[in-house]
Formats: sequence, structure tokens, C-alpha cells
Amino acid sequence: ECIFQKHPAVKRHYAAAVIFDTQGRVLLCRRSMTKTIAPGKWHLPGGTIEFHENPVETIERELAEELNLHAVNVLPTVAKLTYEINGETHRTHVLWVEVDNEPKINNGENDQYAFVPYEDFGNYLEPHLVHDNQHAVLLARRVKENGGSLG
Repeated sequence: ECIFQKHPAVKRHYAAAVIFDTQGRVLLCRRSMTKTIAPGKWHLPGGTIEFHENPVETIERELAEELNLHAVNVLPTVAKLTYEINGETHRTHVLWVEVDNEPKINNGENDQYAFVPYEDFGNYLEPHLVHDNQHAVLLARRVKENGGSLG
């Protein structure tokens, strides 16, 4: 499926990772204050899907570039978060990702990270993003527990 042709009204597509630690908390990152869009805001790690990539390739590249993370298992979910930014539609494709190492801030994209309990998203995310992100995490948890399907 080519997301760029299927959704021509979407200005930009992103891939976001739901990464759980051993206690079931979710990895969130804080965007660097130098970023144009949403500086200092917390988000699921990920980035822009380039024209030659699919969401899995994007998430593997972005996690390595930004957090020095090595993805060992990446499974798509049906979660797609759609937002309007400056009058343009942006869509984020959410994936469950298993990594085999600890995050480390690698470049200037993010300046902090934290593993956050699902219930505490309201303390990190902008209020209008909490519900959608919690829903995406629940779908990712189901994919993880069911070995790649929503079961």
C-alpha cells in the first residue's frame, strides 16, 4: 500500500513507536526547544516517513538516529493519528516496537526521554493528545500480546 497515493490530502506522514519497558511503561520523548513544530512537547518517538520508505523502515531509522535504539521486532497497529497543523493534515502511523538496548539522546531532535505509565500521559502530553495516544498504546499492547494481530 502506498500511503502517499492513498491519502493525497495528507501533507505529511509520520511513524511513531510504542516501546514498553519491563514494567509496562511507555517511552516518551520531549522535542528539543529548537524544533519549529511543537518545541518542548512530549511525544511518542518517531519521525517523518520519507517517500522511499514504509512506516517500518522509518521507525527503524528514526529510533537509531535519535535514540540510538536497535529495533528487533516492529509490528504495525491499526492506529493512525490524524492532526491539523497550520491548516494542513498530518497523519501518524503507530507501530509496536521491541528494542534490545536502552535509549540514549543521539542528536538535537529530542532533549529528554522518560518511560511513563499509561495512566500518567496527562502529565506529559498536551491535553488534546492524551486520549488518542492512550488508545494507540492500547492497540500496540494488543498487537504485542497477540503476536502481530489485534486478536
